[in-house]
Amino acid sequence: MGLMQISLNPGFVLLLAALIVWALPRPLRFLLMAAAALAALALPLAPTFGDHAVFGQFGLQVVPLRLDALSQLFGLAVGLLALSAALLSLTRQSPSQDALLCLLFGGAATAIYGGDLVTLAASASTAAFALVGLAFTNCQTPEEGAAARRLLAFMAVFAILTIAGAGAFLAEAKSVRFDQVGADNLGGVLLLAAFAVLSGAPGAHVWLRDAAHRLSGAAAPFALTALPMLGIYVLARAFPAEPMLGWIGVAMGFWGAVMAICANDLRSAYAYSAAAFWGAPIALLGMTAPVGLSGAAALAFVTAIGLLAAGLCLGTVIAASGTASARAFAQGLARPMPLTATLFAAAALSLVGWPGLAGYPAQALAFDAAADHGPLWLWPCLLAITAALAGGFALRLSVLLFAAPRLRKSPAISVHPPLLALAPCLALLTALGAEPAWLLNLVPPEPPLFDPFRPGGLVAAVQLLASGAAIWALLRGIGVAPAGQTVPDLDLLWRGPISAALSATVRLLGAMQTWAGRQTDALAGRGAQSVGWILRRLTERNAVGSTAFAPILAAVGLVLTLYWAVIFAAS
Repeated sequence: MGLMQISLNPGFVLLLAALIVWALPRPLRFLLMAAAALAALALPLAPTFGDHAVFGQFGLQVVPLRLDALSQLFGLAVGLLALSAALLSLTRQSPSQDALLCLLFGGAATAIYGGDLVTLAASASTAAFALVGLAFTNCQTPEEGAAARRLLAFMAVFAILTIAGAGAFLAEAKSVRFDQVGADNLGGVLLLAAFAVLSGAPGAHVWLRDAAHRLSGAAAPFALTALPMLGIYVLARAFPAEPMLGWIGVAMGFWGAVMAICANDLRSAYAYSAAAFWGAPIALLGMTAPVGLSGAAALAFVTAIGLLAAGLCLGTVIAASGTASARAFAQGLARPMPLTATLFAAAALSLVGWPGLAGYPAQALAFDAAADHGPLWLWPCLLAITAALAGGFALRLSVLLFAAPRLRKSPAISVHPPLLALAPCLALLTALGAEPAWLLNLVPPEPPLFDPFRPGGLVAAVQLLASGAAIWALLRGIGVAPAGQTVPDLDLLWRGPISAALSATVRLLGAMQTWAGRQTDALAGRGAQSVGWILRRLTERNAVGSTAFAPILAAVGLVLTLYWAVIFAAS
């Protein structure tokens, strides 16, 4: 069978690899993961656009593979993430971590390429609980266990909302077709809430921070890119031009940027910055013009690659220095790693739209769409968020990594930069920055007629980054940069009053269940005693009329049985 005849969901290949890879030695794990990732990249390029391998199940039309420009672009991004994870497996010791990452990528890719809500709910839930498995791997302290349980709670809420939303939409629309769902029905509202949680919407953004803290530096960047990107894909597919998404995205951007600026912990800064960067494409999805979808898709693609590269560099620095504290770095407790710092700076500059890197054309397309077709408040909000991230994340952390003095003692462990895993990311960021047409030709719904290198766009990008430098200088003047501060987040509510209320509710329900069980046992015991007394009375030979009771009861029972049998047959 030729390649052009294969119409297989690429996610199935990654799911199959996840079942096998955990039992293989490291060299074979790398080969299998790399082969599965390359297959996930190649398979979407073979079939023509449309539905493939459609079949009926229980009266429903299941679409295992639906290929169009939107699913192809997001699916290729997941394939690139899987390829980077395969390259990084050469230095990873844990086979279970490799298997769970394959499961996460396989679930995400299957959901992206699937064309029905049944496939979406099952595969997206699989990806979410792969994250939970990564979180519970090697929990050794109470803090790690608490973070893993919070991740479990968020992913359980996501899975429940997704399954309930798919069921409610099926009951209302009599279809499981995964296209535009809308927020004007119960199923749509539940699905919107579910994938807003997965994308890191305000309130649910704390799962990104818990994942950054709980997962290893070689796993957290993949989780913080693949899962929010899956959420954005579903929002783009099911809720295009939903005005609520504009407000959600802007709130994500502002809150994430402020918290990233203030965070002293590098893992927290990375997680909050990820939430802020993902907020921009979500905000663009609230636009009614189709170019909003184009800008959101292009921005989401390059954001995933840039965030992965930045996260891997930060994870390497944290592992080598043995600390994640920016204050410790500024005091000389972290060894400078010039190559890793340079790679981080390149990825961070791409994220904030430096000309010559992939983030620039995507950001130019997105900002032009917001300025020309969006509400009046959207464009200035996106500019302000990007400038804040340029100063508070890209420049602050880059200066911190470059300027930190040498260690007064040797690092606790020796870690080399994950150059193999970073190579495809940085090569792609550079290639798409030099030749934006490669990216723009993949952007849905159709390639936009857009020249990112016009003089006005270049000047605007430079001005934006200059604004970021001014913000960094201001932060340094007031003492926030480069070390940052410790600022409480909304998760204090989850860990404080909300957690206490949930614990009290669970204890109350348990007490009620215990009381109800005791009452049921008591009633059952009294009922059994009463029935026993009646039976003894009926069977005692010296009872008055005892010989007549049994035949009479038997006759009445027979008549009632025949009566109900006739009624049932007639109906």
